[in-house]
Amino acid sequence: MRKLLLFGAICIGIYVAYEVQRIDVPAGFSKPGSLRIVKFIYGGINDLQNLCVSLGLVSFSDGKRFIFNALASTSDIFSRDRDWTDATWDNTKVRIYTNDKVEENGPAFVFIHGGGWVSGSPKSHHPVVQKLFNELQIFTVSLDYKMAPEHKYPGPEDDCEAAIVYLMKNAKIFKIDPKKIMVGGDSAGGHLSIQMAHRFVNRPDHLPSLRSIISIYPVTQPYSLSGPSYKVNENHHLLPTENMAKYWSLYMTGTFEWEEIFRKNLQTKCSYLKELHQSKILDFHFPNKYDYGKELSENEECEYSKEFWDQYGYLFQDDKFSILLKNFTNFPPTFLATMQYDVLRDDGLLVLRRLQKYGVKVEHYHDPKGFHVLLNLVDFCLENKQLIGSIVQFIKQHS
Repeated sequence: MRKLLLFGAICIGIYVAYEVQRIDVPAGFSKPGSLRIVKFIYGGINDLQNLCVSLGLVSFSDGKRFIFNALASTSDIFSRDRDWTDATWDNTKVRIYTNDKVEENGPAFVFIHGGGWVSGSPKSHHPVVQKLFNELQIFTVSLDYKMAPEHKYPGPEDDCEAAIVYLMKNAKIFKIDPKKIMVGGDSAGGHLSIQMAHRFVNRPDHLPSLRSIISIYPVTQPYSLSGPSYKVNENHHLLPTENMAKYWSLYMTGTFEWEEIFRKNLQTKCSYLKELHQSKILDFHFPNKYDYGKELSENEECEYSKEFWDQYGYLFQDDKFSILLKNFTNFPPTFLATMQYDVLRDDGLLVLRRLQKYGVKVEHYHDPKGFHVLLNLVDFCLENKQLIGSIVQFIKQHS
């Protein structure tokens, strides 16, 4: 029996090693072997979750939350720093980072975590926020906003706004300057950061605008999930296209019902999609330096779901919902990061074009070897250190 178990273990080991070696990694990445293992683990977890969902054992959102929470539980246990406390601001849970070294009446940084608007927490992003706090030594807050599907759009936005308003109105208590509040986040958090900047421009209650924005590989558009970056990175272990289809369905509608519509790119009315292309708002032709080195056919035929458009098409045409339709006049200085091997790369490049059109002061950080979740791999690789270093430098320059 022992020999049989040993033989089985050896076979499994050989199989895993073979599969790991087959995983593609960006050329020139600093730790290719380690990255293959990370992608293999992420891919295995994603496949296991999809199996559980298909068997009806768990919902997609609950499965994602379980994974995030399981990974996050280790961050507090092994954290060497205790510069943080958990609190609640106006019904929004937050994690506050501060210590005796933080300057009184100085700037503040608000971090909004990613996770497709359905998962993630201050715990899941604690390592990166703690790292930023250690480097910056400014009052820092990580938001635990309410998420979809229980709280679909605009729930997460409203929650983030309420927390920032609370911070501004209680600036004296927290000993920060309300005019020097910066907001940043990754993925869905990058999306919410951009939305927050708009909500604080020329407010009727005369609260100040945000000082600056840090948006890391943000989600910026639901119109098309078939641009170059979506095609090339469709099956990427760290964020496959099918997951973005699920996230959009849950965030916009509060249900899983429309996931297939997004996955098949039937969500946008053809005539409106044509308008977006003609106006260059949804133009996927980018400078040559972003080419993937392969021919990508463009979708010439168009089909759409009239049922979906009749119910939710109004959101696609609403500049409060759609980032790409916004007027970026008076938008604060922005740090925008995009990753070449990320389905959301084009989302970032599209909003970059809009920012530049309106003359926004924007620092674009593009990693030709980068991928989704790179920000969370704290001190894992040179690429992560370079990204965090650039974020820290930008915040110091615009605080």
